[in-house]
Amino acid sequence: MSLTVCTRLPDGTVVSSEVYTETTVNNLKSDVAEQAGLDPKRFCLVFEGKELSESKKVCLYNGWFTPNETNTSKQSIKQLFSYAITGDTELIAEYKEAPVADIKTLVAGDSWWSSSFVELTEDPIIVTYEIRTERETDEAVSAFSYTKKPYGHPDADALTWYGSPSRMDFTFRGKVFGSFPNCSYADPVLLQLGKWHRYEVRISRSSCVYFIDDRKIAEMCPQDTPDCPLKGYFGFVTYASGFQFRDHKIYLPEGLPQNGDYVLVEENVRPVEEKKKGCCCIL
Repeated sequence: MSLTVCTRLPDGTVVSSEVYTETTVNNLKSDVAEQAGLDPKRFCLVFEGKELSESKKVCLYNGWFTPNETNTSKQSIKQLFSYAITGDTELIAEYKEAPVADIKTLVAGDSWWSSSFVELTEDPIIVTYEIRTERETDEAVSAFSYTKKPYGHPDADALTWYGSPSRMDFTFRGKVFGSFPNCSYADPVLLQLGKWHRYEVRISRSSCVYFIDDRKIAEMCPQDTPDCPLKGYFGFVTYASGFQFRDHKIYLPEGLPQNGDYVLVEENVRPVEEKKKGCCCIL
C-alpha cells in the first residue's frame, strides 16, 4: 500500500510521487517540491480542517497497522502517530504563497527574546526555527530563560543549546554558559557554513530534546537540573561571535499532544503581499 501525492502546478502540469508506510509532513512536502521545482515552504498540508505541523508524522493506517479486536480505532493509531491516514480519508494539500521569513542577525554581545511567556508542563512545547552561520568562529546559542540575564550575572538562569561549524564539544549548558546539565543523550553535529539548518526543540518539565535537520542532537531533564527555569521565554544569546536566525515559531499543546493537536502561538515572519492560487491533492 502506498500514498500517491499528486501536485497540480499553475501551468496545469501534474507531478506525482509515492509514500510508503510513514513519513513526516516536512519530508512529504520536500519530496513533492523537489520534483516540481518549487519551495516546500509554499505547501500547506491540511487534514480534517487543520494545518499539519511540519515535524509531525503521517502514517498509512492499513499499511503500517493491521486492525484487530483491541486496536480498530483511528484514535488508538493517533496515540502512536500524529496523523493516521486511512484508505477512505482524504488528505488535502494546499499550495500557497508562504510568508517570507524575517532574517535577524545577531553579533557578539546581542540577545533576542520571544515575547511569549510559557510555563513548562508534562506536555511538550515545540519550538522550530532556522539557523545560519557565516564564519568558522560563529556559535549559534539558543536559550530558554526566566530572567533573561546575560552570562556572568548572578541571576543568569538560561538553559542553552549549542551549534557551531567548528566545535562539537557543547550541547546543553545551564546558567547560560556556567554549568553542564546531565544529558541522557548527546550526538552533536557540525553546522555547514552558509546553510540554513532547521532546528526543532521539544521541551517539557521532564525532557528537553533538540534536533538539527531532523537529527537528534541531545536530551536532558529540566526538572532534575538545578537552577534550570521551568517557565520563561525562548530566545538566542551570543558570546564572542554571532549568527543569523529566521522563521521562529512556538507551538503550545492543545488537548493530548500525541494526537498532533498543537496551536501556533508565535510566528516570527512577515506576510507576503499577494497569495498565489493553486492546490495539490493527496489521493
